[in-house]
This record gives sequence, structure tokens and C-alpha cells, in this order.
Amino acid sequence: MIYVETSVLAVFTIAKGKEPERYEDVARLMKLIEQGEIEALTSFYALNELYMLAFHNAENAVKGLYEGSAVIQEVLSTGLLLAPMLSRHQRLVLRPRFKAITDSSDIPHAIVAYLWGCQAFITYDSHFQVVESLLNIQTPDEFIREHLT
Repeated sequence: MIYVETSVLAVFTIAKGKEPERYEDVARLMKLIEQGEIEALTSFYALNELYMLAFHNAENAVKGLYEGSAVIQEVLSTGLLLAPMLSRHQRLVLRPRFKAITDSSDIPHAIVAYLWGCQAFITYDSHFQVVESLLNIQTPDEFIREHLT
């Protein structure tokens, strides 16, 4: 099982035209997920962040509603599993392990991946490297090269 973080989902949906090289790697990863060759999950935290990116980058609020909904549908159609929100207890107990992550909104992603025993945490955000002793942090390309070649 791998965890697919927001930065990867954004390249897959919103930024595919802006980041064609990254998109190629992400599309390969997502195809493997769709085909059932890789078991992968994301979280409500990632979906919310992705929705808000689409919403805030839209021309207006109404278009933002449509674009936000469209990116969520696109992600969920890939076969990615969806991990639930953390319980209060899980957040309280596990947050100290991930205190090195300076952006508090990123801590739930790491906790979810940790709780689900993910063999890799797939991201383009290098600041997750501070918890590499707890999670195997990789880009989509690194994961594909290491595990599928």
C-alpha cells in the first residue's frame, strides 16, 4: 500500500498542462493503480486540499464549485482508496512523532500513511523528508523506478 499526497494529485488533475514531465510520471503511477497493480490510498485531507486548490484557482466561485467537484471525481475514478479522517485520539497520540513537519496541515497526511502501514509516501513536497525515518518518502518517478523495474 502507498499513500498518494496532494502535490501528486494536483499534478494529475489541475497542473497536468503546467508540469508535463511530472504529469507523465504521475499518469504512469495512476495507471498502475487503476489496473490494480499497486494498492494505493489517499485521504480526505488530500481531497479537501485538492478541492480548495481547484476552487481558488477558478475564474469565479461558481466555476470553482464545478472545478473542485470535477477534480475529486477524477481522483476517485482512479481506484485510489480513501482513508478516513483521523480520530481525536489518533491525532493526539501520533502528532508528537511528526512534530518535525513544520506545516501543521501536512501532519495528518503523514499520520494516515503511518497508521495504514504504507510502504511509500508519494509526494513532490520535499519538506516531508524530515520524517523519512518513519515513512519512505518518494516521488512518483522514484517509486516506479525502485519498485517496478
